[in-house]
Amino acid sequence: MTLKNPIVERYKRYRSAGNKLNHKIIDAMMTEDTIKIAGVALGIKEKNKKLLTLESENEADELMDFALYEVLIDGKNLVTHYANKIGGSSRTERDLLTAMGIAHPGLFRVIAIQPTSFQVEMEDVIGHERILKLTDLGLSQSIEKEIILFFRPIALAECTMTSGVGFPFPSTMEKELIEIWHTLSAGERYAKYFKLSHRSGISMGYWPI
Repeated sequence: MTLKNPIVERYKRYRSAGNKLNHKIIDAMMTEDTIKIAGVALGIKEKNKKLLTLESENEADELMDFALYEVLIDGKNLVTHYANKIGGSSRTERDLLTAMGIAHPGLFRVIAIQPTSFQVEMEDVIGHERILKLTDLGLSQSIEKEIILFFRPIALAECTMTSGVGFPFPSTMEKELIEIWHTLSAGERYAKYFKLSHRSGISMGYWPI
């Protein structure tokens, strides 16, 4: 009999609940104006045109991630507005909303991969001197060492996972990626990495949405 990994089981529970929670936030808080703002910021919608031009399902996920976390209304993103107005319907949702509310994107280098335990160890490359142990069923099976990854860590007490979206780049782009980080604001960084990943990033279908 194969013993279950408790961290992976917790991750699965949080990931499943997180996907459902994202849909709840979108249904309750997302407006057409928010989507328009996100689309224009990412360059996938022209200001004077009604339709978004999405090239893939991944791009739709990236648009929603940007709209949920990076578009600010009265100084707060949609995740925080949902937490304040509606809140979580369970302990798991409340834990997720707390972690999501303080989550910010980072730029990390992959330093170790543990495929049997579905974990990836990463180090911060922008000067924060932190190391993350990320749990991800798909990413742990497909990523390689030295890849640079821009993503939003959702740090829970029992595991750390992604928001479901991220942009992987080859190690040869590290200097350029760090320069972008230090010269742009948070929302501008996201948009720049988004555009850059579609031109020069690494195509990887691992995000567990």
